[in-house]
Formats: sequence, structure tokens, C-alpha cells
Amino acid sequence: MTDAASGAGGAAAHRVDPKRSACLLIGVNDYRHASMQRLDSVARNLEQLEKVLLDRDIGGFNRDRVTVLGNPAAARQVTAAIEAAGKLAAEDTLIVYYAGHGMRDGEDNRLFLTLPDTERGQPETCVDTKYVRKAISRSPAPRTVLILDCCYSAQWTRDGAMSGGESGGEVAARSVRDLKGLYLMASSPHNRASHAPDPERCSVFTGALVEVLEQGDRDAGESIRLKDVFERVRDRVEEWAARQEGSDASAPLCTDENGLGEYAFVRNAARRPAPEPPAAPAPPARRGRALAVGIAIGLALGLSAGFGAPYVEHKLDGRPARQEARGACSADAALLDHSDALDKDEVDIDPVAGLSGLAFAPGGPQSVGPSTVYAVADNDAARIFPITLRSPDDLRPEAGRARTLRPHRGEPFGKWFDAEAIAVEKDGKAAFVAGETAPTIRRFDLASGDQEGDPLPLPKEFEIYPKGGATAGHTIESMTLSPGDRYLFVALETSLAADGDERGRNILRYRDSFAVHRASVRW
Repeated sequence: MTDAASGAGGAAAHRVDPKRSACLLIGVNDYRHASMQRLDSVARNLEQLEKVLLDRDIGGFNRDRVTVLGNPAAARQVTAAIEAAGKLAAEDTLIVYYAGHGMRDGEDNRLFLTLPDTERGQPETCVDTKYVRKAISRSPAPRTVLILDCCYSAQWTRDGAMSGGESGGEVAARSVRDLKGLYLMASSPHNRASHAPDPERCSVFTGALVEVLEQGDRDAGESIRLKDVFERVRDRVEEWAARQEGSDASAPLCTDENGLGEYAFVRNAARRPAPEPPAAPAPPARRGRALAVGIAIGLALGLSAGFGAPYVEHKLDGRPARQEARGACSADAALLDHSDALDKDEVDIDPVAGLSGLAFAPGGPQSVGPSTVYAVADNDAARIFPITLRSPDDLRPEAGRARTLRPHRGEPFGKWFDAEAIAVEKDGKAAFVAGETAPTIRRFDLASGDQEGDPLPLPKEFEIYPKGGATAGHTIESMTLSPGDRYLFVALETSLAADGDERGRNILRYRDSFAVHRASVRW
């Protein structure tokens, strides 16, 4: 996790990445024995919490990353679900939520989580939290956020400190080793009840949590840290408790291991983007409906010119005479629209940043109705964003979830790749992506992001000087495929060494794009 977000205090905080994390929401409301009161509020808790986690502007989780387990039948069903979610969250954060009755039992008054068949005074009908602790410790996820909305929930922390024969230092070391980083939000102290007075509404604690996440904090940054979320939830619960005469209600508690409270938990809903104004009526059709998209207008026009213009003689092993730029811009080219709607935009809390090359999905630009383009990002992690465009006269771009590109061995690309150009095959299943630091062209599966086959062979002249004539970081800048996918055309950012530093200075990109036609790579 390399992104940073500003918390309420202004300090930088790492983000919980919803694309690499997982949420497990467990709730028990349907108790079958008379000794256990039914908890209809729990069903509301699960519904509202799932909604806010799936909200693109708040939790940002995709549905396949949020699991709701209502009224589990057995303890093993609970621990197995934790282990499954932990594997899904192996790269980032595991979030486990439980709501239901809590019980304390045994010689050490250990915390037990109840099930539909639980009977009071019979801990064997419950989920022993020592097994929940073990399930979390078996998870490969480096961080865990545990939210317990049940009576005596802060007993979890006391149970963790109870281990016969161990010193306080040994217990602390074991806790860090077994649970790595864990942040606990407990709805009540170890000896107090939690409250759900209205069966038609969320419980007091979860209701406060949902409100904090849905409303955000106007004084915070783009995201809200875990510890700030908890503090605001605690304030709301304390305000509710102060209004209850004769109640034993008490404030929730938290436990922060390894500084996880500094992590940005969700996006700040108070900073939610303003709704887009109604679209203006599309202007009448004009001659030359060439689609130009903001930063890519030069690329779009350059590549279309490459197919329609004759080749320019440009020998890689010689030095022809200088040729001056000539000719006016085509009267058929017109800027129909531009947009900066993606500026500072995020998809699943993943910034849409570093966009470089663009390529249309099969079918190309549509004069009426939406089109899809693929944009490759040239920052640290090479990614491809699918972007929907409404029409040439009314772009309104909307980015989809990015796909991270991975070479054969599965490691992410580093800064050395510097992806600059993309070309999508006509069946829409694969794309060529070019990197310019050390020039390379690789083929990737668009669905998985995995590289297919070896990098394409490039002309020797494209290698970095002194092996070839290219300059590091100034090589392949744009790329396109011929209509039948037989030829791949590339454009260089600067001249090759054999070109000299004088010739064609004012038409450098076009000259190089035409020159490379003579060194096309067959596929």
C-alpha cells in the first residue's frame, strides 16, 4: 500500500485498500431458546453496514469483497468464514464484524459469541473467542480490523492478556506475532451490556458507526483514519447514554496494536464529489467527427494520420536530407469536446492517475452512445483503466476498476517499465503495452492483467545507446495496430542517434512515427 491520505489531524496515513482487503459481516438475530432475546436490530446492522462499505464514495468495496454471514449454524462456520476472508485479504486488511448477544463464562469469564441455538449458561453452544483469535492469526492478512457489537465485547482484550505462566512482555510479543496489526472497536466495556432499544433501527453502537461513515467529517481530509472514526462513534454513543436515565450504558472502547489506528479506513463522505450538472444539449453534427479526448487529442489525430498519409522515406542506417514541415491541419479535424472530470478521481480508493496512452476497445468511437477506451498508467504500478465515454460531443468520462499488469513471474512492474502506449487487439481480449525507459513491448490478457508470451523483438536501433540509437526514457511514446492486427506501429518520443539532432526537429514525432512503419513487427 503506497497511497497516502490525510487524516483529521492532517498527518499522512496509509489507506485500507478495498481492492486487496475483505470484509466479513457476521450477525445473529434469530435466537431459538427462550433464554436469549431476539435481536431484530442486528438485521438492520448488517444491511446498513454492507451498504456503506459498498458505497463507491465511502467504503469503495466491490460486492465480491464483502461477505454477509447471517445466523451461522455452528462455530466452525464462523471460523471457516474468517479464514476464507483472511485469504482474500492476504495483501492488505481483513475486516471482521460481529453483532449479537455476547456472553462471559468459564473460570476466567472468557468472552463467547452466541449462535441461533445458544442457551444461556451453556458455553458449548457458543463460539469461543479463543478460536476466533486463532482463525484471525491463521489469516495471511497483515492487518485486521475487528468490530464487536455485543455485550462485554471489550473482554476480548482481557482474554488476550490472560495466558497462564506468561509475563506481560511475553503476552505483548505473542499478540503482535500472532495478530500482526489489529484494531478492535468494542461496543461496551468488559462488564457492561451493549444496547439495541429499537428493533426497527440499528443498535446504538452500529447505528453510530454507520452515521459517522455516511456523514463523514468536514474537518478531515479525503479519508478518515480508524482512530478518528472510533472517536466520533464513541462521542455519539456517550451522547446517547447521557440521555438515558438510570441506564448502565457506557462508552465503547478500542485497542490499537502496531499503530493500525493511523490507517485511513474509508473515504470521507463529507468530501463526496458534488453531483454533475445536467448535460448541455449536444451541438449539431459537424464535419469530421474525429473524437479528441483531452490529453489524447494529439495521439488520436497522429495515429489516424498515420494510416491515411503516405510513408515518409526515413532510413535508420543513413542520414537523408532535412525535410521541412509542410501542409495545414486537416479541415476534417475538429475538437468536439474535452473533459477534466477524471482529475483527482478514484475508483475503489485507487487514484485515476498517471494516464498516458489511450486505445479504443473494438468498435471504435461511436457518434451516438457510449464508447470504451483503455488507458494505461505510467506510474509505479503499471495498470490499465477502462474508461467509458458518452459521445464525441459529450464525453463525461467515467473510469472503471483498474487491472494491474504483471510479468511472467507475477511480480508487479516497477518504475523501470514506465508504460506509455497501448494498442488493443480487434477481439478485445488482449492488448500490447509499450514501456519506454528500456524500450519493450509486451502482450497482456485484459481480463487478468497477466503477460502472455515473451516481449516482442524490437529492431536493434531501438535499444538504448550505445547498444542502439535510442535515449533512455525517450523511446516508444504511442502505438497502434493495423486493422487486421498484422502490423504494430509505434511512434518514438525523440530521434534515434542515426537521425542526428537537426533533421526534422519541428515534425519529430510524425517523422518518427512514419519511419517506424519500415521496421514494423509482425505478430
